Formats: sequence, structure tokens, C-alpha cells
Amino acid sequence: IRYSNRNKIIEFYWKQLNKIAVEQNVEFISIKIPSLARAYLGAALPIANPFSRYGFIDLTYNTQIIDLRNSLEYLWDDVRKGHKSDIKSAAKVIKIKVWDSGSISNDKFNQYQLLHHKDAGRVTRSKKTFDLMYHWVKSGNAVLIEAALDSKPIGFALIIVYKDGAYYGSSCKDPEYNDLPASHLIQWEVIKYLKGNEVIFYDIGIQYFCQQWFRCSSEKDINISKFKRGFGGTTIPMLISEYYFSKELMRDKFLERMNKNCGLNFKKAET
Repeated sequence: IRYSNRNKIIEFYWKQLNKIAVEQNVEFISIKIPSLARAYLGAALPIANPFSRYGFIDLTYNTQIIDLRNSLEYLWDDVRKGHKSDIKSAAKVIKIKVWDSGSISNDKFNQYQLLHHKDAGRVTRSKKTFDLMYHWVKSGNAVLIEAALDSKPIGFALIIVYKDGAYYGSSCKDPEYNDLPASHLIQWEVIKYLKGNEVIFYDIGIQYFCQQWFRCSSEKDINISKFKRGFGGTTIPMLISEYYFSKELMRDKFLERMNKNCGLNFKKAET
């Protein structure tokens, strides 16, 4: 689609969205542009957030993209040295199995769900969410990667797949086997599997480097981001836009974020 035509489509989209929002008394809109959208990722020149011209606030996050068009040798060279060592040691004792639409079963997915609860120490997602994830695998829009030690599952990762793009969705590991780098091996096997199935780009996950006024990044968030970057790839902007019909809501939301994420103590203005 030509640049001028794309702008016309976005303008039409915004007009329809605005019409619905006004009719339904909506006060707030949030739009996320997928990191693997071809119009964005495949552009010859960097593209600014297209919704800024319509009054949206640009809240740009970062995410890590692995270009699977590169050779397997290149992808391996791009992996961090420490990760390579962990992958090699894990491969000596752990077996990897890919469960897709043709092989996934209720029993296997229940094992993933139970291990997810065990890893978190509590139930963090509703049954409806897990049912949706299972449906994605059954319909061919996701795969479940299992790491097993002596036939016992000790780690899983759910990868969302759409056309020639893939997104890291969710993962868990058995806390009783924290000494085994199962997650390292799983992610490397994910890269190999996706490349072998003609996926071009793999979004391995959002990157947090420090505190931002709009996002409180914990030390855990930052460490997980570092772990993901260890598999190589490039950090790119992920465009998120917000629009406020209510100025009072915008003021309150911004104050809440800055106080929480920046350690400030701004007070609401007297009305």
C-alpha cells in the first residue's frame, strides 16, 4: 500500500473509532501497533507513530526481534556466550518436544497449566485464558514447546504464530530444577523450529532497561529482558498510542503513573 493510501486508511479508521467512542461515552483509547506488522517492520525508512497526528499520545516501548532470514550459523553466533554454554549443557540431559495442532492433547496442555501454577506459586491466569491458549495451539496459531527430564516435564513455552511472524507468549519452569537451564534450551529450539517452518521474524519479548514515567520496571523485568537479549536480535520501538476524551482522566492517569514509577508525590489540582 502506498504511503498516501495508508494515511487515508488510518484516517478512516480513526474517524470510525472516534464515532463509536463518542456514541458509547468512551473516555480512553489505547492502540498497539504489532511489532511484526509488515508496513512497519518492512519499511525502507523508519516510520513515526501514525496516530500522533490525530492527537494520540505516543508511549513507545521496546521489543526484541530476531531475524530468522539469517543462517542458523549466524543466529548461533548472535547468541550470548553464557547462553551458548547453558544450551549445550542442557541439551545433554533434556529432551525437547514441540506440540502443535496435530499432536497437542488436553492432558499435555493441563501439564503446562499445572506447571505454570507451580512456577508462579499461585494461579495467575483464569481458566478462560488457558482455554484460549489451548485453542490457539489447536487452530495452528501457536505451538507449545516442552522440556522434559527423564520423561518428566520441567519447562514449557507457548509461542504464538501468525503467518510468517511469531511472538513469545508465555513460559514456565519447575522450580525444583532451577539448576538446569531448561529455558535457555527451549528458546534456542524455538528459534530452530520457527526458522525450519518458514517464520521470518520472532518477537522474543518486550525490553525494559530502566524506569520510565509511564512504566514501573522491576529488577525482575530488567533481568528477564537481559535474558531475552542473550538470544540475539535487534531492539526496536513498539508503538503504543493513547487518546483521552476526558482531560480529567488523563491528568489523574499521568499523575498516578509519575508518582508510582518515578517515586514522586504530585498532588491532584484543586477543582
